[in-house]
Amino acid sequence: MDAHSLKVLEFNKLKEKLSFFCHSELGKEKVSGLSPSADLKEIEENLNKTSQFKEILLYEEGIPS
Repeated sequence: MDAHSLKVLEFNKLKEKLSFFCHSELGKEKVSGLSPSADLKEIEENLNKTSQFKEILLYEEGIPS
């Protein structure tokens, strides 16, 4: 994705908001390095991970330690 599109979509603002929820520097570094993907397989894998995480938060008592 080109720089103009990222600016129009305010992708940096999204990363700043997401970074707020990080509890570690490693998490903040990972968020800082995020970029949109055009790889369909990668997108599907990330959506699956997100769905699984949502299920954990909704139906279990938090994240397992």
